[in-house]
Amino acid sequence: MEETLSELALHSFKKSLRGYNVDEVDSYLELIDHRVHNLQKELDELRRENEGLKSELRKYQRVESALQETLVETKRNAEMIRKTAEKEADLVLEKAEQEATKRVMVVQMAVSKLTREVEDLERRRMDYVDKLRSLAERQLSLLRFYEEADGPGST
Repeated sequence: MEETLSELALHSFKKSLRGYNVDEVDSYLELIDHRVHNLQKELDELRRENEGLKSELRKYQRVESALQETLVETKRNAEMIRKTAEKEADLVLEKAEQEATKRVMVVQMAVSKLTREVEDLERRRMDYVDKLRSLAERQLSLLRFYEEADGPGST
């Protein structure tokens, strides 16, 4: 386009007898040259702006791509963390169930032992009561014997 502008500025017209007014043509060519020059500056400026916008767009596209990758990675990490937490929770629950089972067994054994001890104590009590009753009956028999022996005429 620069060559065209230069050509326009340097172009000369042949003069003819009934031709156009040279001053008017020169003036009009200067106006056209000025307008073309302004349009060329505007075009150059728009091209620079366009390149800047394209560069900025590429930057935003890279940022968007990075954000997309980060989002995907974050989702993947969140899923992994969730699965790990579930596994840990399952392990904690399993351990708690095992511990509870052990404690129940210990308590059942203690209850069983105490039940046996209570049953043993009950047997002992019954034996003691039987022995005490037997002793009391013997003592009562002995007392009756002495009462009868000391009877009404023995003193």
